[in-house]
Amino acid sequence: MNFAQAKVDLIITMGGLGPTTDDRSRDLISKFCGQKLKRDEASLNKITEAITSRGMRLLEGHKRQADFPEGALIFENKKGTANSFVVPFSANKIVLALPGPPREIKSCLENGLQEYLKDFLKTEVELIFESHCFLGVGESQLAQYLEENMSEASDFLAYRASSPFVEVKLKCTKAEFEVFVDQWRQFSDHFSDHRIGASIVDYELRIESALSQIQEISILDTTSDLLGLEQIIRGRSRLRMPDKKLNYTKHRNLFESIKTAAGSSHLIVKIEDTDDAIQIDYRLNGQEETLSFSKKQKKAPSHSFTAYAIHSLFKDLIQKF
Repeated sequence: MNFAQAKVDLIITMGGLGPTTDDRSRDLISKFCGQKLKRDEASLNKITEAITSRGMRLLEGHKRQADFPEGALIFENKKGTANSFVVPFSANKIVLALPGPPREIKSCLENGLQEYLKDFLKTEVELIFESHCFLGVGESQLAQYLEENMSEASDFLAYRASSPFVEVKLKCTKAEFEVFVDQWRQFSDHFSDHRIGASIVDYELRIESALSQIQEISILDTTSDLLGLEQIIRGRSRLRMPDKKLNYTKHRNLFESIKTAAGSSHLIVKIEDTDDAIQIDYRLNGQEETLSFSKKQKKAPSHSFTAYAIHSLFKDLIQKF
């Protein structure tokens, strides 16, 4: 907080408002802001009711959760006993103390804090947020291109590698953006073969849209179980598969019998791993395609090579829809 006070108007802390001795946020914020702690009776009554209604004894640690720096604005936490609060540390500069659990933070926001922050942060500056998500190109390659062609924007760029993806994010004011908007667009065009969307979430929504138009999926996979197509379809936390039949097998004979009986709108996928390459053969609506990925070309790090190949299949499917 000492470091931040000369640079920002709003300092946010999370956690440390509980009843135990390691919960020190309120004490340190009180010291930082130069305001003594004062007990809030409304908060104390709420805490007392919450604790005693569970058949528990009210302890001194519980009572400390009703202590706030003098002059603080208090925002009720209906999902826990630790209310959030706002206290000024100098003219037009504040500290916001939030509880730790996300559901409790949300409760405070819904009980007046969100509107308070909107008013406090009101500004005439228009901000730009843009991002690109790439598959099959390294974070260092993207960074080198931007350093060579858009160096004036380096303070506004951020990178996030989540194998086999890389996201590049840009955040700046509208006035700053106008200086290098052409270079930013050229960057996207330069890596267009690898760009799969604005973000990983955007890409997964496009996968969802494509798969929703397929009635049945059958997979023969001889590659790593952890990176198999079936696990990616079912296992990704944000990806919600449409309700459909999914056949997954490692037995070629069974797979060939399914393939023979497959009708339209049935995606048939065969993924095979050899010493030199990963090959994906797939058929959709009577059209057969082959994707081959040579391990010697090192298009992706070895640990994510199979995932790269499978997501290349997804990318191909998205383009077909």
